[in-house]
Amino acid sequence: TISTTSGDCINIVNSTNVTIQASQIGPCGTNNTTANSHGISVSGSSSVNIYDNYIHVENLASGCCDSHDNVFVSGSSYVAVRGNVIAYGESNVELGGAANDHISVIGNLLLNPRGPFPRGQNVQSWPGSGQTNTNITVSNNYALSSQNTTAYKFPENQEDSINFGFTNGFDIENNYVTGGHSASGCGLIADTQANNGNFISNVLSNTGQCGIGITNGTNQLVDRNKILNLTPVSGGTEGARNGTLAIM
Repeated sequence: TISTTSGDCINIVNSTNVTIQASQIGPCGTNNTTANSHGISVSGSSSVNIYDNYIHVENLASGCCDSHDNVFVSGSSYVAVRGNVIAYGESNVELGGAANDHISVIGNLLLNPRGPFPRGQNVQSWPGSGQTNTNITVSNNYALSSQNTTAYKFPENQEDSINFGFTNGFDIENNYVTGGHSASGCGLIADTQANNGNFISNVLSNTGQCGIGITNGTNQLVDRNKILNLTPVSGGTEGARNGTLAIM
C-alpha cells in the first residue's frame, strides 16, 4: 500500500521495464490541492506495466489541469494499464503532456472521475500543444460514472467518459460505458484532430448528452455499437438531442 500527504504516490521517470502490480495506490497528496499528486505518473519511459492495482487519488484538484490524475502518462511508449480498479481521479487515465505511442488501457474498472472541467474523463488521450499521441488502444473496460454517494465514496463529475484529441490511430472496442450527466459530454468522443480511429462494438447507456460524438478529425469508423439513452441531458447540442450518435 502506497499513499502520500503530498506529491505523487509513484513517479516513474526515464525508465524501462517497470511493472507495478497487485498494490493499493492512494490516497495521494491528501494535504494539497495544487501540486502534482498523481497516483502513478509515467514520463519519458517505455515498457511500463500497470497491472491489477487499486488506484484512487481521491484528493480533489483545485483547478485544471492534470495535477491529480490516477494514471498520468507523458512522453512514453509501450505502457500497458490492465486489470486495475481506477477511481476518483481528476481524470482516471490521462495520456497528456509530451507525445505518447503504443499505450493500451485494457480490462479495467474505471469509476467516478472527479474533474474539474474540462477534465473528468475515465480515459483521455490529449497531449500538450504541438504534440500527437499515436497507436492508442482502449478496450474491454467497464467505465462507470455515478452520483450515488451511498454506493460510492465520491460522486462523478464526468465530462466525456472516453475522449480522444490530437491523436492519430486509436481503437475503442468492446467497452461498457454507463453514466454521466454533462450537457457537453458524451460516452465516447473523437475531438480535435482525432484521426484514424475505430469505435467498434461498444455498449453505452445514459452517458450524458450523447453516446458517441464525432466533433473533429478524419477517417473514423463507427460500427456495431449499442447505445441506449433513456434520459438525454437537457441543454445538449442540436445534433445530440436524441442522445445517441452526434456528428457535431
